[in-house]
Amino acid sequence: MQAQHLLGSSGSNYAGTNAIFLNPSSIADAKQGFYLNLFGGHVTFANTYFHYDGAGVETDLILEDPEGIWEGDGLFERSRIRERLDGKPKMAHFGVDLRLPSFMLKLNPRHSIGFTTRFRTALQATNVSEDIAQVIGLGTDNPALQNTPFTGSEFYFNTNAFAETGFTYAMVLLSQEKRFLKGGFTVKRLTGIYSAHLLAPDVDYQMSQNQQGESYMQVQQGSANFGFSRSEFDIDEEEVGNAFFGGNAPGSGWGVDIGFTYEHRPNYTDYQYTLDDGKERTDHGENKYRYRVGVALLDVGSITYKDPQQVRAYDIERQNLDLSSETFEGVDLENIVPTLEEALKVQASERKTDFTSGLPTALHLNFDYRITRNLFLNTAVLHSLRNKESVTMHQPSALAVAPRLEGKRLELALPVYLTNNYRDLNFGAMLRLGSFVVGSNNLAAMLPGSKAVGPDLYMGLGISIGTGGQRAKAEEKARKKEAKEQRKVEKGQKKADKATMAPQPSPAPPSQTPANTLQSTSVDTTHMAPIDSLVIDPVDTLHTAPVDTLKYAPVDSVGTTPADSLSGAAREPVQAVATDSSQTPVVEPLQAQPTTTPAAIPATIQPTSTAKPEGGAGPKPENKQQTAPAIPPAGATETKAPPAISND
Repeated sequence: MQAQHLLGSSGSNYAGTNAIFLNPSSIADAKQGFYLNLFGGHVTFANTYFHYDGAGVETDLILEDPEGIWEGDGLFERSRIRERLDGKPKMAHFGVDLRLPSFMLKLNPRHSIGFTTRFRTALQATNVSEDIAQVIGLGTDNPALQNTPFTGSEFYFNTNAFAETGFTYAMVLLSQEKRFLKGGFTVKRLTGIYSAHLLAPDVDYQMSQNQQGESYMQVQQGSANFGFSRSEFDIDEEEVGNAFFGGNAPGSGWGVDIGFTYEHRPNYTDYQYTLDDGKERTDHGENKYRYRVGVALLDVGSITYKDPQQVRAYDIERQNLDLSSETFEGVDLENIVPTLEEALKVQASERKTDFTSGLPTALHLNFDYRITRNLFLNTAVLHSLRNKESVTMHQPSALAVAPRLEGKRLELALPVYLTNNYRDLNFGAMLRLGSFVVGSNNLAAMLPGSKAVGPDLYMGLGISIGTGGQRAKAEEKARKKEAKEQRKVEKGQKKADKATMAPQPSPAPPSQTPANTLQSTSVDTTHMAPIDSLVIDPVDTLHTAPVDTLKYAPVDSVGTTPADSLSGAAREPVQAVATDSSQTPVVEPLQAQPTTTPAAIPATIQPTSTAKPEGGAGPKPENKQQTAPAIPPAGATETKAPPAISND
């Protein structure tokens, strides 16, 4: 019972519905979008009165015949049981916790819900005086107890079995960059199957022997609270099923859990990402905290048993009551209640037909520190808030420190426990593969010769659907997009490089256009022909200056322009027109073809009128066409003609 909350696994961020039982706020902003618990079970036995010094514990009997354990059927070799006598009160308990089909669902990053079903049963002895423990453990014939008076002795026994159906709601209360707070609660409907109790806070007695030499307990005075829901403690599967599906049960009640969790997230920006819409989001599938602090109040509530036919409760005070070993001879769990009624000599007038049994109310404190990305150190405290004299199931106080290596699919924890009301030091282990969990809170009990104080084993199986991972997906998408763009740029660059390295085509031969021909223009002696626009193409813009066509146009003796010594290209030919000595010659320039140099400088000469000489129009010049080479032949002597005189 001291470990029914599975501290080794419930501290995990992937505990699913198992974490609800420690702190209902844990499922808000959970790492799983959906978790379905198929089955989970925990069986434990512990005590502070004796330890076992045998070769090993028959742990398979815990599952096969739990009732037989109390009757001494094979779990321990009784001759190897050793007492622990230190003068302190003793405790012992045997517990079974079945976690039946349950689920949790994350509605959105801020809200989550859960639905749980659970069955718990426990037989507990708390704050038992050491002398009373010796009487129970070794019987009234114990020679160490004979003829010794004991005063103020006490003992408290409780037995409970109930089913619970819980609804959990959790939400994020505060999310401010580094500070993150969430809260949650669970409301539980309780169905009581069985309950019994015997509480004796003050007993004075002495062990004596009668005339036949038989030992007995002589109670000088004592008070007790005694009750049970039915005479036989015999729970079967049908009763458990009826408790969940509306069967007629002797007890009913309500319970509540409430909890809060604070997370400190100094590097919260590392878990944010931006989608294509430009909005910034947080990846909820990642552990973002440096440390986490949780506080929860668990199992607040009770079960009331009412049945006039079966429920019985007594408040009794007795003096001079003798209890012999024969009184309890042959007693087992099925007939212990009527045996006690007879031994305590209860009266019908003392009988009540109802009583209330409380839940194991406890305070849970949890501190989880993240050392590295996957390595954590968890510290948990479960402290009982129930009074020892209460009719209730108790949660013995415990402290656990559990380092764990946590991943989505694999997790290993090695908890160290200070159990049994902080008295015994145990160590355990927990292994999770996906959603399958197996572990123990007391591995020493499984080892031979370990001086174990009780075996412990738990396991569970579920189905988990993860959430989150959006940041990694967004980063991967951005990386792929960037790589695609880079490949596109590299492909374009390769094409450009290939075009640059390819051989350039040879320049086309000059076409037979008017630019390559020497043309004579007729001059009307009466009306001078207009001068076309002359476009000069400066081949070498740094050294060659354009010719001013308004002043002169140099020609050679055969009517060609001089070659440009820098470019090696010939200027376009200009036809000199022969005229009568009485007339002014007119130069008809031809428009040069554009070259590869884009900066051609046009020079336009507006048409001018030519004065007619006396005596009328002169003879028309002969319109001849003469072709001249762009570059003079090698060895030819070039004679430049004097510049033509413009009419202006």
